[in-house]
Amino acid sequence: MQGFIGRGVVVTVVDDGVEVSHPDLQINFDVQASRDFIDHDSDPTPTGSDSHGTACAGVIGMARNGVCGVGVAPGTSLGGLRLDLGYTFDVSQAGILSYEDSYVDIYSNSWGPAETGFTVGGPGYLTLETFKRETKQGRNSKGSIYVFASGNGGRYHDSCAADGYVNSIYTIAVGSADQDGRQAYYDEDCSAKMAVTFSHNSNTAASPDNARKASKQLLTTSLHGQCSDSFSGTSASAPLLSGVIALALEANPDLTWRDVQYLIVYTSNIDILTVDDLATNGAGLKFSHHFGFGAIDAEALVTRARHWTSVPEQISQSFTHSMIHTIPASGSATVEFTVDNSRWSYENIRFLEHVVLTVTLEIGDYGRQYTVDDFFTYHDRTGNATEKLIEWLTDPHPRRGDIQIQLTSPQNTTSTLLPYRDFDFVNDEGYDNWPFMSVHNWGEDPTGTWTMRISYKSSSGYVRVSGVNLELYGTWRTPGVVRAIPDRCHETCGRGCWGEGPTGCDVCANLRLDTTLECVDNCPPGFTEYHSYCLSSEDSRSNISTATDSEETQSEGESEDESEDTSDLNVPILLSCTVAALIVVFLVVIFSLVTLIACGHYRKTRQTQFSRLKESITSV
Repeated sequence: MQGFIGRGVVVTVVDDGVEVSHPDLQINFDVQASRDFIDHDSDPTPTGSDSHGTACAGVIGMARNGVCGVGVAPGTSLGGLRLDLGYTFDVSQAGILSYEDSYVDIYSNSWGPAETGFTVGGPGYLTLETFKRETKQGRNSKGSIYVFASGNGGRYHDSCAADGYVNSIYTIAVGSADQDGRQAYYDEDCSAKMAVTFSHNSNTAASPDNARKASKQLLTTSLHGQCSDSFSGTSASAPLLSGVIALALEANPDLTWRDVQYLIVYTSNIDILTVDDLATNGAGLKFSHHFGFGAIDAEALVTRARHWTSVPEQISQSFTHSMIHTIPASGSATVEFTVDNSRWSYENIRFLEHVVLTVTLEIGDYGRQYTVDDFFTYHDRTGNATEKLIEWLTDPHPRRGDIQIQLTSPQNTTSTLLPYRDFDFVNDEGYDNWPFMSVHNWGEDPTGTWTMRISYKSSSGYVRVSGVNLELYGTWRTPGVVRAIPDRCHETCGRGCWGEGPTGCDVCANLRLDTTLECVDNCPPGFTEYHSYCLSSEDSRSNISTATDSEETQSEGESEDESEDTSDLNVPILLSCTVAALIVVFLVVIFSLVTLIACGHYRKTRQTQFSRLKESITSV
């Protein structure tokens, strides 16, 4: 991507291990960014059949060596942090997600709470504090970058709103789209999702049975030096985005963690996706609960990163509602917050980034108690009979899954912070001081009335609402880099622009010069067209190559520029001629000696001829 391959950027995969001896990974393996938190050594190589982390690592940084494929950032330094995903406590996660925080740039995470449709889970207090601290101190105060997969529970009507890792303002949540721009059948909806990548290949709309019959998925690394063409899911989305961010950090190492989020917001492409819930917020940004701000566009993101200047310091404002509300069956309740930021102040937000609504919800008068343990008891009793399980999961009773939360901004932008979850049968637990986050108000002015609406569709029981708090995050003014975005892009731009003229395009309508990044209709003299670029004749490979390092030996079949000095080519020719001459001399001498021995009686008569022969040998 414009010559960037992730050089100088460190990405570590937080997962079940990385096979560091894999021929596609060992070239980029970085021991300083690696640790096995199970065996407590520096080798994160997994045991048994744990191949998930190895697959994630390959998507990011497979080397260009003809083994499996080429990663998104084949020049990045690649590490692995091995942990037991099923038995990792808060204190351990906090230590893992801050490991070598001044050295590691990106932590790629393709894991989270169980995707059952009835699980609510997230980071503990120490891990939450780690996120907050490391986005201020990590990467030498530019902020560690945490990428999280949004989850694969869509097949069970799950939502990433119930995933506390995704709902943190300090993480980047990414989902999955298929090759036709549709939401992958397993992808989860939520207002915290920032974007998606193309990480699923399906020939049909969406059922697990049909998906299993789909053609090949992402090509990546597998255990024992093998390759895999079956990797997909939001687990593949997280490393895809991590690789793109690595390219952006090489292009501009000064990017902060918030700069990266801004770049995703302003360069993602939602127009190429099939969106049935498309909306536009008060700042003119398109968004979707399925896709966030759209599909990650690597060229647009890297191009804009090259010219990006950091945004102002983040500030926050908090508004609390102390009343307790009781919502009856089939009822709803609203809570309003008034934000008066009309007066200019460094403490008042005028440009929004994240919005977090924290609330406690309890289900009351539920009659029979349904718990998570009940599910596994019934699961074992029915022998995992799918139809019976679904019947039990959806049995009418007061349920946590019957609660919906929506938030409407003063600019009339509505986010569904918590959608109904059809399989969430639990009623002994609700949401305890749970933060629901939205990125859908990005760029809006928060001044005015905010309305929270909680609906409860169950025909029995009630919901008690308490501890409602609205937290706004943003800046006291519109960032200069956002103000500089033109109202209308130049005619040579294909989509999006960061500045005026043909050099300010995110993506070109036709071609781009590799030297100035100017968008043009045709390549000028001295340039060669290659895909969507015009390559300069004197620097065609180094400017645009996405997979070769400057020290890599030139591949067979490639040729250097014709104007290159070739005088050194005479050296091997001269050496060859000299060797040939010496061989001839040696043969002549041997022949002459044999002749002299055999014909000694002719010595006197041949003296003159032999002298001439020696003269000729000397001259050679």
